[in-house]
Amino acid sequence: LEAQKLSLYYSEKVKGVQQEGELFVQDIDAQVLGVKTRPHYKDSLKMTAVGKLMGVGKASIKLQLSLSPALGAKVQGTLGELKANFMNEFLEATRHIQIRKGTVQGANFQLVMHDSLASGKLEAGYKHLRLDILSKKKENKKRGFVSFLANVFIKNRNNTNKKRHKIGEISYLHLPEETFVRYLIKALATGILKTLM
Repeated sequence: LEAQKLSLYYSEKVKGVQQEGELFVQDIDAQVLGVKTRPHYKDSLKMTAVGKLMGVGKASIKLQLSLSPALGAKVQGTLGELKANFMNEFLEATRHIQIRKGTVQGANFQLVMHDSLASGKLEAGYKHLRLDILSKKKENKKRGFVSFLANVFIKNRNNTNKKRHKIGEISYLHLPEETFVRYLIKALATGILKTLM
C-alpha cells in the first residue's frame, strides 16, 4: 500500500488556555507492508514514511506494529536541520515555553512501545539554544528571572559529532486513554527533555 501527499495533524489543549497547540506533518509519502485481509496475531505491519514536520523540517519514520491484541511497536526516525523555534506555537500553548533562538542540527530516535511503557533513546544535535518561560496567567508575558534560571541550567548546545554528547533516554508510562500518536509524542518528549538537562 502506497500513499502520497498526506497530512497528519495533532492538537493538544491545556486546561485554562484558550489556544490549542498543534503539530503537523505535511507532504507525507508513505509505504505500508503486511496489509492482509485475514491477518494472524503474529503478523505485523511495517510502514516507512517521509514528510515535512511543521511544513519545514524533513522527517522520516519507520514503524513496525504488531497485530496482536497487546500493543507492540518498534519505531525509529530522523529529523533534519531547522530553526529551533519551529515548535513555538505548540510549546507556547501546551508548555508555556517559547524558543527564543537556536538551531536543531538533526535528530534520530529509536524506541519500543508496549501497552504500559515506551522506552528507547533519542539523540538531538543543537546549538545556541535560548528559551523563555511564559506566564500561565498573562498570555505571551515572559517570566524574566525564571527564564534566566532556565537558560543557566539547560544545555545550550549538544554536538552529536563529539564522542561525549548527551543522549536522551526515553521512558514514558502509557495512559490508557492516550491515542497512539499522543503516546508517541509524549514518549519522544521525555527523550528531548533529557538531552537538555
